[in-house]
Parts: sequence; structure tokens; C-alpha cells
Amino acid sequence: MIEAILLENAGSRKRYSFPLALTYRAIGKREDGAGTKADMSGARIRITTSRELRCGDLLELALLWPARLNPNVGPKLVLKALVVRSRPGEAAAKITGHQFRTLDRQWWGSRTSEQF
Repeated sequence: MIEAILLENAGSRKRYSFPLALTYRAIGKREDGAGTKADMSGARIRITTSRELRCGDLLELALLWPARLNPNVGPKLVLKALVVRSRPGEAAAKITGHQFRTLDRQWWGSRTSEQF
């Protein structure tokens, strides 16, 4: 079971830590990677990264969501986000858009977190 942890935040928004598998790609560039964790509020996200990203990069992030719509279908949260802070192994971004997409059981079960 995935458990969300509420984090104290200096800002006015609550932030939650989700130990979810994720992938990302820099829009308009040939850069992509994977991470394993997201701290997220309604407006910002912080992720672990497999490579250093640059401030100003526009990302598309895909997070495997732990809930299932039914036993055969699971959702993936897809975010568009602008990198506002970055250092090796970690980046913070402002969320500019989001949507849920569905993944069927065959796709979901055949991939590890590094492959989606």
C-alpha cells in the first residue's frame, strides 16, 4: 500500500510525499529520465532525477498512480511543469497542467517502474 506523508511547508500550501515511480522528458529536447519519489502540492512538485535538469526546462512528468479504477485498469498522472530549481539528483518545478490517463493491466504488469 502506498502511503502519502504530509510534509511541513514554509509556504501556505500543504505538500505531500508520494513514493511513486515516475518518468520525465524535457519538452522540445531529447532528454528524458526516471525518478522514484515526488513531493507535491497543488502547485509545485519536487522529484528525484536521473540527470540534472536546467531551470526553465518544460517537463512532461508521468507518475504511476497507486489507485486502480478496477482490477484491470490503473491511472497514470501526467503533469506539465516548469523547472524552477535544480541540483544533481533533484529538481523542483511549478505545475502548469495535469491530466489522468489510463493504463490497462497488461501494460501495467509488464513493466517495472524504470520502464514506463
